[in-house]
Amino acid sequence: MDRSYACTGNKTEYNNYNKGVEVLAPAGSLDICKAVINAGADAVYLGGDMFGARAYAGNLNKEEMFEALDYAHTYGRHIYLTVNTLLKQSEIDGQLIDYLIPFYEKGLDAVIVQDLGVMRLIRKHFPDMDIHASTQMTQTGVYGSGLLYNNGARRIVTSREMTLDEIKALHKAYPDMEIESFVHGAMCYCYSGQCLMSSFNGGRSGNRGRCAQPCRLPYKVYDDGKLISSADERYALSPKDMCAIKILPDIIDAGVYSLKIEGRMKNVTYAAYVTSIYRKYVDMYVSGGRDGYRVSDKDIEDLCDIYNRGAFTTGFYNNSKGKDMMALTRPNHWGVQALMVVSNVKGKVTFRALTDINAQDVFEIDKEHSFESGVNIKKGQTMVVNLPRKYDLAPKRILNRMKNAHITEFVKKNYVDGVAELPVDMYFKAVKNEPSELTVSTKDTYVTVYGGNVQKAAKQAATEENIKDKLSMTGQTGFKAFNVDVMIDDDIFMPVGELKKLRREALEQLKMKLTGAYERSYVQDGQSYAECNNDALFKEQSTRDVACEAGSSAACRDDTLTDVTTSAIQAFPSNTYYNNELTDAAVYKSIYLYNTKNIDAILDIEAVKRIYIDYDIFYTDRERFADACRRVAGSEASLYIGLPYILAEEKHNRLCELLDYVNSNMKSMVKGFLVRNLEELGLLAARKDSSYDIVTDAGMYVFNTHSRDELESVVKGTDLNMCAYTLPYELNSSELKSVGGLNSELIVYGRVPAMVSKQCVRKTYGRCDHKSRLTLLKQDNGKEYSVKSVCSFCYTVTLADTFDISKEEALADIALGSVRYEFSEESNEEILSILNKESDIDYKGHFYRGVN
Repeated sequence: MDRSYACTGNKTEYNNYNKGVEVLAPAGSLDICKAVINAGADAVYLGGDMFGARAYAGNLNKEEMFEALDYAHTYGRHIYLTVNTLLKQSEIDGQLIDYLIPFYEKGLDAVIVQDLGVMRLIRKHFPDMDIHASTQMTQTGVYGSGLLYNNGARRIVTSREMTLDEIKALHKAYPDMEIESFVHGAMCYCYSGQCLMSSFNGGRSGNRGRCAQPCRLPYKVYDDGKLISSADERYALSPKDMCAIKILPDIIDAGVYSLKIEGRMKNVTYAAYVTSIYRKYVDMYVSGGRDGYRVSDKDIEDLCDIYNRGAFTTGFYNNSKGKDMMALTRPNHWGVQALMVVSNVKGKVTFRALTDINAQDVFEIDKEHSFESGVNIKKGQTMVVNLPRKYDLAPKRILNRMKNAHITEFVKKNYVDGVAELPVDMYFKAVKNEPSELTVSTKDTYVTVYGGNVQKAAKQAATEENIKDKLSMTGQTGFKAFNVDVMIDDDIFMPVGELKKLRREALEQLKMKLTGAYERSYVQDGQSYAECNNDALFKEQSTRDVACEAGSSAACRDDTLTDVTTSAIQAFPSNTYYNNELTDAAVYKSIYLYNTKNIDAILDIEAVKRIYIDYDIFYTDRERFADACRRVAGSEASLYIGLPYILAEEKHNRLCELLDYVNSNMKSMVKGFLVRNLEELGLLAARKDSSYDIVTDAGMYVFNTHSRDELESVVKGTDLNMCAYTLPYELNSSELKSVGGLNSELIVYGRVPAMVSKQCVRKTYGRCDHKSRLTLLKQDNGKEYSVKSVCSFCYTVTLADTFDISKEEALADIALGSVRYEFSEESNEEILSILNKESDIDYKGHFYRGVN
């Protein structure tokens, strides 16, 4: 079936009117890939055996990927490969391009990426293959998405936290950019790409495809020392699943082109059935518009039967955060209410059906025990089941169905065992003494095959109807005869075997032509990036300019240090923390202050290059903020303002209050900004605030030299002035060597921002007072996290344990421009102890362990 949805005859005009609407389905295996295509998916996203964000899904090997591509392309569907993780230097240099080449040549439609370095290399090596910017890149608005689009991403996968109005604004700003948004499935508690919780909870990094889902664990929640979570509501970080069927017209009209179903870890029943439901409602809206759009309660119940975490929400599209979006009482499948106990006589239990029941449906008694139905009964009817007396099955208790056998069988019969059928037209010609001829076509593609010379019939002559019947018997080929035209002489003999042979050859050649149209050849562009001299690369990065605050007149760009600049650096011994023998250059201290109570202690310390003042101080106490800035500006250190971890479009004006204040009152004092996301970078560029230096934070991941180079290129393209980048938390000391450089900064002390979330535990438990506070989360194993509510920008930061690597000798083996200490609640005495390398903190984060 043609899924392109040409606009002719449509009864509605939506924002993708001339482009269409894509149903995008997940697949964790080849069988699921075929099933979702059979169920109506226009495109499938899946992982190969490397670099995918679902390392524990089945994923596909090379041969399976080839088969998936052929299957999809036969029916005009698309395959998108997930390379949506952060790649280490050895992986991106030694494996990435060789891994992608076979799939590129086979016709891979697009690659979904998180790593800027991956984006850079795909753009270079495969310029005609589409790049989709993963939701892991944390797109929250027009400016950040625009940067990615202008740097080669054809499609932007929006953060789940974006609202309909924000998506409308994005589509209006970039009408030719494809927008992909989630419409069904699990919701992450954290902004995708900004979650280090699993990584620091047990070493399994979500940025590497190995998330252990600590957000689905139970927690005790304390506010002001008081326990605010009950024993029945302990899953404080577990959101309900999303189902956007009821607002699908609003999402499409907002400009979303691709409707994405979450679930690469889900089974075939889930993936195929959910796909079929969204196929149904997309077709309904495209053909009938809003007037003809009606959502069936039965379809919603069936979706709940497949998987739900306590009913559905429509996510953040049109909802505000809070308790209604959370599955506080259990983190997994809830099922649907199906049976009510009527009586229980010594284990002989009579149930009344609350919905239609199928044989082999599964019902949950408790977390460890369940039973199957042995009969089919209608809603309102009763059935008797003999169960052990130990179960608490008192009258009026309701049991939930956890598996719907009818849906499972339906999916198996229609989507797993069946195959998609592509309509084809056939034209058969048979003239005596000439070769028989069969042409098979679909849309603009056709093939013609020839048989032997046609003979005159000795007895019974072939008829048009008989030939049509035989040619139409396409079976499980994946094709279905639609129009069959036959032109034959009246008295010919046409063997059945000849007709079957022609049909088989024609369909095989048509399939080859359909799939072959996607294939291409890889042409290597000069020297392979993997053959580059790493020593030369290191020397280049080691001479990058970091002298911005050391008295140099050189600009903070990707330029080589001159002798004059080097002399200027060495001329400021008071600013020198230590001299790195590896680069023969000075390493400086930077200090980040989340409050100003320690400002006196900090200003008395030598060897401090930068002092960052947290933006939130401006919104809580403007006078205190201004005083702190003036005092830092009067010191030998340079003043930087740290910006928010996340920037939603609705908070643009809020951030501009701060930026306008700086421009009006302290332009000469503020040297630059610590930028924490692409949206902020794009906003600064749009404001043309090019007089300030930019330091990018750890969440703008530099996992390899290619991501570093691409980040620098993106910033340079905005005419902003990037003078330093912060190294990521998840690389170990050995891995940091490859991405360090004289304009790199490494955080050596502080608390890791394990999660940045639009949700707020205080609001979830009814404690919201619009004041920034700390809330405590405690796991059953005793591990604790502090959740900081940032009310000025309406998000929360979950903080992991404090780490300290400032004393580690291995730092000397990494080329660094500066090291950063981040202080929040420490006393002056503690700060001095830490800066003098006298702290007793043993936790080293990932400095030695790293992540797999």
